[in-house]
Amino acid sequence: MHLPPAAAWTAGASQWQRALLAALALLAACASAFFCLNQRWGVSSIVLLMVLAVCTAVAMAVLWRPARGQLRWDGAQWHWSDPEDHAVRQLVCVLDLQRCLLVRLDCQAGMRRWLWLESPAMHAGWLALRRAVVASPQAMTRVGPSSLPE
Repeated sequence: MHLPPAAAWTAGASQWQRALLAALALLAACASAFFCLNQRWGVSSIVLLMVLAVCTAVAMAVLWRPARGQLRWDGAQWHWSDPEDHAVRQLVCVLDLQRCLLVRLDCQAGMRRWLWLESPAMHAGWLALRRAVVASPQAMTRVGPSSLPE
C-alpha cells in the first residue's frame, strides 16, 4: 500500500462550526420558549431558562474559541502543533462534508482534540489533506476477523 504524500493544514476558527453553534442555540431558545409559553411561566419555566442560559454561555465560551494550530502528515505519522508539537496516536474523521472535516485527534501524551477543518476553496493543499486523512494508517479503522460476517 502506498501512503499519501506529506500534507499540512492550519486549523483555526471555522465558519461552519460557528454557524452550527448559532443554529443549535437558536433551536434551544425556540424550544424553551415554546415550553415556557405552554407551562404558563411557572417555577419550572424559570429554572429551564436559567439552565439553558448557563449551558449556552458555557458552550459558546468553549466552542467559540477553537483549538488553533497546525495538523501535519509527514508521510508516516500525524502531528499536531499548537505551542508544542504532539505526535498523534490516532486520527478519526468523524464527519466529512467535502469542504469541512470534523476530526478527533488522540495524542500520545493522552491529550484529545476535536478540530473543525474547513477550506473555503478546494485547492491542492486541502485535497492533499483530505487524501491523507482518509488513507493514513492512523486514520484507518481495522476490522478484526471476529467481527466479519460468517
